[in-house]
Amino acid sequence: MSVRIGFAASFVHPIALVLLFGIALSACMSRSVKIDPMILRAKFEEKIHDSFGQKREEMRARGAPPSEFDRLYHLLANARGRLPDIARSTRSAEFAIPGTESSLVHRATVLVQKRHVDFALEFLEKNLAEGRELHREAPRRLAEAAVLKSDLYAVKLEREHARQAILEAVALDGGWWEVHNRLGLYLITEHGKPDWDAAEREFKEAERLVERDEDRIAVLGNLGSYFQHRKLYTEAETRYREALLIGERTLGPEHPDLIGHLVDLADLLYATHRAREAEPLYRRAMAIYDKSSTAGFSCPGAVSVRNLAELLKAENHLDEAEPFMRRAVTLVERCEGRENPQTAFQLSSHAKLLLDMNRPAEAEPLYRHALAITKQSLGPEHPQVAVSLNNLAQLLFALQRLEEAEPLFRQALAIGEKTLGPEHPYVATYLDSLAQFLFTKNRFVEAEPLFRRALAIQEKTSGREHSQVAVQLNNLARCLFFLHRPLEAEPLYRRALAISEKSFGSEHPNIAPHLDNLAQLLSAKKRFSEAEPLYRRALAIDEKHFGREDPKVATHLNNVALLLQATGRNAEAEPMMHQAVLILLKSSLISGKIHPDLRKIFANYFWLSRSTGLGEIQIQWNLAGLRLEAGYTPDEWQKILESL
Repeated sequence: MSVRIGFAASFVHPIALVLLFGIALSACMSRSVKIDPMILRAKFEEKIHDSFGQKREEMRARGAPPSEFDRLYHLLANARGRLPDIARSTRSAEFAIPGTESSLVHRATVLVQKRHVDFALEFLEKNLAEGRELHREAPRRLAEAAVLKSDLYAVKLEREHARQAILEAVALDGGWWEVHNRLGLYLITEHGKPDWDAAEREFKEAERLVERDEDRIAVLGNLGSYFQHRKLYTEAETRYREALLIGERTLGPEHPDLIGHLVDLADLLYATHRAREAEPLYRRAMAIYDKSSTAGFSCPGAVSVRNLAELLKAENHLDEAEPFMRRAVTLVERCEGRENPQTAFQLSSHAKLLLDMNRPAEAEPLYRHALAITKQSLGPEHPQVAVSLNNLAQLLFALQRLEEAEPLFRQALAIGEKTLGPEHPYVATYLDSLAQFLFTKNRFVEAEPLFRRALAIQEKTSGREHSQVAVQLNNLARCLFFLHRPLEAEPLYRRALAISEKSFGSEHPNIAPHLDNLAQLLSAKKRFSEAEPLYRRALAIDEKHFGREDPKVATHLNNVALLLQATGRNAEAEPMMHQAVLILLKSSLISGKIHPDLRKIFANYFWLSRSTGLGEIQIQWNLAGLRLEAGYTPDEWQKILESL
């Protein structure tokens, strides 16, 4: 969710000045001083950095709880997010009107530029108090100064003072749309306890009062965010599209200020399962960002790159997603800082993508870097450290470095239970991760109670029909199946399938694993006539979603072929097993790494060929045909055979 702040163009209008506090200060107020946005931004960034560092060190010294660090980073993100708007608000203070005395806003801005934020705040505090009595006829001018005071407190990460300054602005001029817009922002960005109902009233009052189109954009964007949070998606989309249209008309189709509006609309479309509509908006935002010489002033462009990468990943376009994800790490680091939890999160996202692409060696240093940043920024026992530990453990697990993985799984679980409580959904994730690790090591008896506990937490926190409950049911059922308790496992598999079909629809790729697992149980019980349609349905789903050459399809082809072989239909099984091997051979050649399922499926193909009565010469002939179909040179093929 992004938030927008507008400013009236009337800052340059004169107001009667109040008493100054010192001859030296008056020298800084000269009307000849030109406001430099670059200097101002540097001053604001310096103040944010210093305030953050001081507060973080003080919190570390007294052993502050994780929730305080979360709040501090929330304040940091809000302050950085307001920088572009603060910069725009001070542009109108660039010149005082000749022949008049400059406004409070102009004079405070000069103080920031020539000295620092604290001097400007002291000036505004003093002169606003005196000006309220002396200049009741100019409430708008005083309200503008109160809004600037709020911005300056925001860059000091003093949220309560910033909020009080906005309330002061509302009291000074309740007929100004901007003060209601700003108050609405404070109400929805309050960490942990946003007041959405009060925010709606403020945004709607701002919408009623606003007159200029360029100001209306800010209100529409914030109303869109409000409606999206409330899952009123039609109302949100209407506001986002109107804001974008006004922006295009008033600013031009390639103005950097459009980036945030494009990202807002794209995020909404993606969240409502309209990825095809979202993708071109992300790409357009990214193109504007790349062309703009001023886009570095804000981070929406980085968000567009990151979200496009996530969309491509979700659509299984992993090769296309990876360079965008790599670039997103650089951009987020530039926007948020190298030791920010958001940078750690982006590193983890990139690592997860590399792991999905079967490139674990590249993923490991990213996960380790993310863990180091998280520990450094949030402390060694923060809940986010547990997430990073669990991610790294999963990677080591996938690399079969089991002795390294187990203590990390257990450490993540211990931190999660200590900081979040024993029934938190994240704890269910850590329980499930450890249980799956134990399952892989054939420690089924140890895994079962962890799977059961994870299931109980998910049912309690998410409801019995939630899609995540289906995942836990599936995992527990699989454990019971390997404990030779199929009568207990089968109803769990069927319940998991029913929940997933209800959650995602009957042809969603999330359905295929549930179909496969239930079919595997039925096959083991020799109920082949029940198992076969489930295997074939799983195959059809993944062929449709991922394409006929995807490695997931090879797994389904192998399963169907084994069932056909078990029911004496070798002639039907052979071409399916042949195709499964061919898919994995091609995938291995493209990636440069042998697919982890190739050895197993290649062995299945070899023994199927033997069981059909083929002689050694015919089998070797078939293998030579596979080499040619897959595109291997003789040397590459020899290396494959040696590895198998």
